[in-house]
Order: sequence, then structure tokens, then C-alpha cells
Amino acid sequence: MNMKSKKGALELSVGTIVIVILAMAMLILGLVLVQSIMKGAKYNVDQLNDRVKDAIKKLFLDSEDKRIVFYLSEQTATITPGDTWGVAFGVRNDGGETALFSYETILDEVGQGGICPGINEAKALQLIKLGKTGSMNILSGEEKYALIKLSAPTGFPIGCEIRYRVNVKKAGEDYANEFFDINIKKKFAGLF
Repeated sequence: MNMKSKKGALELSVGTIVIVILAMAMLILGLVLVQSIMKGAKYNVDQLNDRVKDAIKKLFLDSEDKRIVFYLSEQTATITPGDTWGVAFGVRNDGGETALFSYETILDEVGQGGICPGINEAKALQLIKLGKTGSMNILSGEEKYALIKLSAPTGFPIGCEIRYRVNVKKAGEDYANEFFDINIKKKFAGLF
């Protein structure tokens, strides 16, 4: 081998090593960045959950006679087709002992007057993606929280209003029920 080819091989090896080191450094920095973003997102979700729980506790304080409350303005959730919406609610055990509570979300009423063309009970219940039923043990005097996730498919009639009712049972006996409405609205098209 001549001197020129050895020098070229050495330069190629050093260049490759430098590129590999830089690539590894970028990979590590990228992983650290993703990890910090994920930790921040989890913290924000936890804070949001704590805020929702605090708001539900305040709703129970404001209406001491209620056994179930929803974290909704005017008991209404506004959903745009293609989006998912969560309806948070709380159940309070005002009995003397810890008990098993169960709940079921049922259809109460679909808007009348042609507002919801072709929407029958089965289609209205299909909007409930999670939280149609559930159960929870609740200590005496305490509250527990649950979430109902709703999603209207693209093409769902705009302006359609549907009322759902959450029936709560305590140890198999009727305990409380409360309604909430959903209103299907067109997505706001911003200026940008």
C-alpha cells in the first residue's frame, strides 16, 4: 500500500467516528428532550385532573342535596363531529357505610322537530365511546369520579341535541340519577 491510500483510509475512519459520535449525541439529546416533554405533559394532565376533581367537590359543596354532579356548564357538552369530548362527573356516598356503586349511561331523549334526522336510540348510544357503565367503591361521606367519553363521527347532523341520563345504583338499589345534554356544533373556522 502506498502512503496516499493509508492516509485516505485513516481520514475516512476518523470522519466516520466523528459522524457516529455526533449522531449518538444528537440521539441522546433527542431522547432527553422527548422525555422532558412527556414528563411535562403528564404533569399537566395530572394538574387538570386535580382541578376537575376540585371543581366537582365545589359543586357538591354548592348543592349539598345532590348525590351526582357533572362538571359541565349548564349540563351541556358541545361536540364537533370528529372530536372526542369527556364528561366528568362525581358520585357522593351520603350513606353510613362504604358501598359499591354502579352507574349506567342511557339515552333519555333525542332532539325533536327534524333536528336529528335518522338518529335513533342505537345511533345515539354509539356516541358513547367509554364510560357507558362502571362501578366504584365509595367510602361513607366521600366522592368518586368517573368520565364518559363521547365522540360524534364526521357527518353527524349539526345542531342535533341529545340528552343522556346517568343512573346510579348503590348496592343494586336505585340511588340517584342526573341528565346531561350534548349539542353537536359545527367546528369554528378561525381566521388563520
